[in-house]
Amino acid sequence: MHSAIENKDKANGQREQISELSLPDALALALQIHRRDHLVEAEILYRKILNVAQGYADACHFLGVFMYQVGDGTSTKSCHVV
Repeated sequence: MHSAIENKDKANGQREQISELSLPDALALALQIHRRDHLVEAEILYRKILNVAQGYADACHFLGVFMYQVGDGTSTKSCHVV
């Protein structure tokens, strides 16, 4: 079992890596994290991708899926850069 500190360190490492990835690779990483139910980290990565490539349809779609899963299925701002 991972401690909260280990999970935080792992998430920080993944956030740092995103700047070195292509958009499809960054999205694949976000999906991998999302599928492992690391929802906070997945949302961060989806939003980082959208900060770099506004309107990237796949990232917007999966962020919308995430928003629905956490109970915010009516949000109209899920693909807006924050």
